[in-house]
Amino acid sequence: MYDTEECPYCEQQTEIDHDDGYGYEEGETYQQECSKCGKTFVYTTEISFTHSLEKADCLNEGGVHDYQETHTYPKVCARMQCTMCGDEQPLPKEKYDAYRKEYEERMEKIKEEKACF
Repeated sequence: MYDTEECPYCEQQTEIDHDDGYGYEEGETYQQECSKCGKTFVYTTEISFTHSLEKADCLNEGGVHDYQETHTYPKVCARMQCTMCGDEQPLPKEKYDAYRKEYEERMEKIKEEKACF
């Protein structure tokens, strides 16, 4: 993977080579030769985090979770997940039982088809 930075000598864009994880350790000084001017420079790595904030009305007074079924295969493994906060709950019993029956029937049919070979 490569990051492009400006060479401190020629001010041209040069690629910082991170092959095999080289140059990712914070607090270390690394050396690299500029691919444009051929001079060697040093660099350090800084890691920063970015946070994305969203409203979660369900977590505030009077809020209600907006649970939606996850898109999971097989369906018997699905859960109910709140679209606002990510909280998860099991499927309602009726839905779980229906998915389980459907899954078991499908598995039985596959076994029968394989027995024909």
